[in-house]
Amino acid sequence: MLFVFAAILWLAAVTGSYYLTHKPFNLDLARNVALAGWRLLIAGAILSVSGGLGGRVLPGPRGGALFERVAHAAVGLGLLGTGLWLVGWGFGVRVWFFAGLLVGLLLFLRRDVIEWLKSWRALSAVWQAGGRLGQIIAGGTALLLGWALFTALAPPLKFDALVYHLVFPQTYLAAGRIEYQTSIFWGMPQLMEMLFTWAIALGGTETAPVLAWGIALLTLIGVADWGAHKISPRAGWVAVACLLGGFTLAISLAWGYVDWLVMLFGLVGMVWLDQWQATGTRPPLVLAGMVAGFAIGTKYTAGVWALGGAVVVLLHTGRNLGNLVKNLLLFSVPVGVTVTPWVLKNLLATGNPLYPLVFPAGEMNATRLALYQSPLVFGDWRDAVLLPWRATMLGLEGGVGYSAAIGPLLLAFGFLGFLAWRGAVRRALFVPGVIALTGLIFWAITGRWAALALQTRLMLVIFPALAIISGLGFERLVQIQLPGVRLTRVAGVVLLVVFGFNSLEVSTYALRQGGLQHFLGLLPSETYLTNNLGMTAYAYQAIHELPASARVLMLWEPRSLACTPRCIPDEIVDRWLSDRAIYGTAPAILASWRAAGYTHLLVYHTGAAFYQPDPQSPYHPADWQTLDELLAPLPVQTDLNGIYTLYTLAP
Repeated sequence: MLFVFAAILWLAAVTGSYYLTHKPFNLDLARNVALAGWRLLIAGAILSVSGGLGGRVLPGPRGGALFERVAHAAVGLGLLGTGLWLVGWGFGVRVWFFAGLLVGLLLFLRRDVIEWLKSWRALSAVWQAGGRLGQIIAGGTALLLGWALFTALAPPLKFDALVYHLVFPQTYLAAGRIEYQTSIFWGMPQLMEMLFTWAIALGGTETAPVLAWGIALLTLIGVADWGAHKISPRAGWVAVACLLGGFTLAISLAWGYVDWLVMLFGLVGMVWLDQWQATGTRPPLVLAGMVAGFAIGTKYTAGVWALGGAVVVLLHTGRNLGNLVKNLLLFSVPVGVTVTPWVLKNLLATGNPLYPLVFPAGEMNATRLALYQSPLVFGDWRDAVLLPWRATMLGLEGGVGYSAAIGPLLLAFGFLGFLAWRGAVRRALFVPGVIALTGLIFWAITGRWAALALQTRLMLVIFPALAIISGLGFERLVQIQLPGVRLTRVAGVVLLVVFGFNSLEVSTYALRQGGLQHFLGLLPSETYLTNNLGMTAYAYQAIHELPASARVLMLWEPRSLACTPRCIPDEIVDRWLSDRAIYGTAPAILASWRAAGYTHLLVYHTGAAFYQPDPQSPYHPADWQTLDELLAPLPVQTDLNGIYTLYTLAP
């Protein structure tokens, strides 16, 4: 026994002494690993508490053990996000409050949380049931999730995250309370932003994208499991591949946006509507309305799902007027209840319940509203009649119009799915079919009304339904028997080629961004930001070098996460036109800025140049002439290669 003890000490001494002089990793890697572990722990704890809370307050829909847990988490996230807003508005938000809330909920819901976590052991069965094709898709999904996690753990880069999704939580925490913000985006519902505030309070800014990544993971598992329940295990994984076969959705796993939470609510609501259709009982219909409201409380445009849900109720109920009114009330009242906090906040703060839309209020004057709700649209009649084709073929990530690359799989297999959507199949998949069709029709109509309404990201709430119908299309295709032709192999090859190409594109994109290198300590945060944001990162550095009392007004630059609160962004790039309409001349505009306390002006010349050659631009030559008159006498603080210029406003 003494020899064994001595041998263990000897092994420990030798290996420990060796690594004292031969370190296998640097301190940057050790710090990043520790931070990543902490942020994953915080995000995982929030999701676990949400799952436990959902399991405590309601039973999940009967769609498989995994989907029940996904539904529980969705309800918990909706309740917590809404509740945090109400509490934060009334009593304030502090780090100690969020820490106590998380610990308290973990203790109070410990049995529910443990049960929720234990249920994930069934994931291996879902993987095995998918067959070889499903397992390959699951492996590719894990690869995409891995790249996304490295990116999520690095400093945020994506536009809307830098404009408001992460800015509001940062501002609330700095102030210690939820308060009105001058950004017009404050008028948007903020359910996800409240969850981000919780995550950022306990783990730092990067914890918010990690939480969004976890929500995306839950959504994908829910799609796979419910697709397996409604069609087949293979079809469930095909539905996942159809979602992640597009570049935009695959890279959006890391963005720290609200879209995956909206898709989660869309999925869960769809399944509860399906359960209501199958059983005729009231609770699933009420729950579907509740999560529809949560979806709207996350993003206004998710209201298209509520419209689709109402169409489902209308078509399924039939001509019995009494039952129709009753069922519509059972669905719509919970929608109204869960949306009310967000409408009420706008009404109390600005007098406009739908701020910043519909009519001028708050920071949205008539000029800004006219620009924001511009009637200019992208494309022509073909974008209404052939919307799925046009969205697929013309959609480019960051491009004009649809502004998203969704890949060909949703169109290819979704079209086949709708061809098979008849008879018994239609009855079985009535809800996803109606939700998808209603959403597509709404998208086609509103896309001819305003350019912003055509953007694919605004309609992502219907994409789980489209994915399920696409899984149906694949499954029906491979069931066709033709002599000498193995359609299973043909369809599988097409799917895997597309999925593989997208996985390759996403992998190279992630490597170029440098999230993995940042995680390994090979790329400092400052270098990571400058590599990806270019001169914008240097502009932030120039602002940080100013005195603490400086207040910087930004023109044509909406991104303010890195310089809040000392910078005031041009959140919808309309500041110049708005001030021109109000004050007119360069001296009057300059005097108004100085009176407002601005000490410096940052002009993003590249952003301004984007509007100059456009014949449909709202700018006129006199606007640019007045800008030149205003800038000419101002002292230049910093000139960043003519891309950004930081001016001093002091007289």
